[in-house]
Amino acid sequence: IASFQPFLQRAQTQAGEAQRLAGVAETGLGTAATTLGGVPLGAQAFQQDVSQFMSPYQSQVIDASLAEFDRNKQIQEQSIRDPQTAVGALGSGRAGVQLAEFGTGAARERALLQAGLLQQGFQQAQGARQQDIQNRFGLGQAQAGIAGAQQGLGAFRSGLGGQQAALGQTQ
Repeated sequence: IASFQPFLQRAQTQAGEAQRLAGVAETGLGTAATTLGGVPLGAQAFQQDVSQFMSPYQSQVIDASLAEFDRNKQIQEQSIRDPQTAVGALGSGRAGVQLAEFGTGAARERALLQAGLLQQGFQQAQGARQQDIQNRFGLGQAQAGIAGAQQGLGAFRSGLGGQQAALGQTQ
């Protein structure tokens, strides 16, 4: 009986190690599921999450761009008023129409500038969010792969323990 005892002890040790590795693999799969579970699904969830990736300086850039636009608009309005004042037409119907037309065009251009800057910021944030999702999926797949490898190692050690027990019984 004593001759197969070392084989039986090694088989029990291998079986215990296989159980431990199965637990580690299960934990790894749980970690992978948690990583992937943190990714919200659907268009609305995606758009809500995009705001987290927008630059905190975007509003400052927009404000500075619009302030510069407004400054240039005032300069151009003054360049329209100066000739009208020189000929004594300031306040006349034609002068008013000319300034109104300029104001309408300037307002349209200002709105287009603002919309373009907002769209640019959103696209950058959208790209960063998409990259984050891809990174999370890659991490989840890697964690699942590690868990699978640990599970395979546990199965191998379990099989090895079974072989050692069988070897002990034959002696």
